[in-house]
Amino acid sequence: MPVKDVEFSAWQLVNAVVMHRLLRGAAGGALLGAAIGEIANDDAGKGAAIGAGAGALFGGMRRQKQQQQQQQAEQQWAQEQSSQYAQKRNSYNRCMTLF
Repeated sequence: MPVKDVEFSAWQLVNAVVMHRLLRGAAGGALLGAAIGEIANDDAGKGAAIGAGAGALFGGMRRQKQQQQQQQAEQQWAQEQSSQYAQKRNSYNRCMTLF
């Protein structure tokens, strides 16, 4: 059977990455919460539920921080490129005034 071509939009890809991080955070939080709940008061289920919520929350916060850092890096790069262009343009203009 032929394989159909699958196209993903940029938003679908971003949403998939965000959901992956949230689920990964929730899973890790659930495991840790279950272990702590079992040790603390023999209620692993309640600990897992609380841990999953906390893990998803922290996973989302971490993703937001990464997005902010990436945006800052992109802005810095754009400013550097603009500055380099202006310097090269000024150098070119100075050279052209000699002729």
